[in-house]
Parts: sequence; C-alpha cells; structure tokens
Amino acid sequence: MITFIKAATHDVYKVISIQTQCFIEFLDRYHDDTINPTNESAASVKRYIEDPNSVIYFIQNDDVDIGIIKLIKIKEDVYKIDDFGILVEFRNQHLGTRAMLELQKQYDFVQTWLLSTILEEERNIHFYEKLGFKRVSEANPVQINEQMTIVDYQLIK
Repeated sequence: MITFIKAATHDVYKVISIQTQCFIEFLDRYHDDTINPTNESAASVKRYIEDPNSVIYFIQNDDVDIGIIKLIKIKEDVYKIDDFGILVEFRNQHLGTRAMLELQKQYDFVQTWLLSTILEEERNIHFYEKLGFKRVSEANPVQINEQMTIVDYQLIK
C-alpha cells in the first residue's frame, strides 16, 4: 500500500539521502549541477520543509521508503510537483504510477497539477503523459546545457 509520510525538520539528511539516490543518475548524465536535487543544501531542504506552501513526502510502499515527492502550493487548487523520484531498486514495478494516482486521490481538491521534466528522458515523458499530463504549448523549453532541456507539463481535472 502506498502512503506518504510528511518530512519534518529532523528529516533533512534523510531527504538529501533519498534525493541523491533518486537523482544522481541524471546529475551524472546531464551535469545539471545548479538544478539537480542531488546538490540541494541542507539549508534549502530545511527552508522547503518549513515553508507553509510546500511539503516534502517520503513515499512508502508497505512501510518501506521507495522515493520522495515535493509539492508547492501555487493557489488553493493548483499545485506544482517540484521533484518526484523513485529509488532505482523500486522502479519498473508500477510503484511510481500508484504513488501519483494515490497523490491525486489524497489531493482531490487540486484542479491543476504542474511539473517540469527533462525532455531528453523519454521514460519520464512517457510516464507523465500516460498519467494524462500534457505538455504546456505556451511554455518555451529551458535549455540547461547542451545535453539537457526542461519542459513544462500540466494535468487539468
């Protein structure tokens, strides 16, 4: 069963550890040093946890940490998924899909979900599009470096 455990201030280094495990492959592949969650400081994670308009959840399956998700409240019914990662050993088991569907169920008041992802990561693109996210046509891609482009997606209920 998928559950979400809200991170507290004392969880800062656990958040960093899980983020690193989830996103290090992208750092190695794209050298996106300035935006990769692997490089996020403890102070930044702490600010995120303490911000009333954001939340970090540990994603658990049967009481085992399998990943992490960060949410930012944009408006009462608009949320941005800031980071979403499943640990490598739990991928290809449909747990990411189950987590996203459970999140939408628990946040049923949200009318619009926003997120950004790596255009070159076909697996990410397929994952979000399979869940109903659509690329935002008005948004211009953001070129991070020669290897990496960030694109925006949204899901409107």
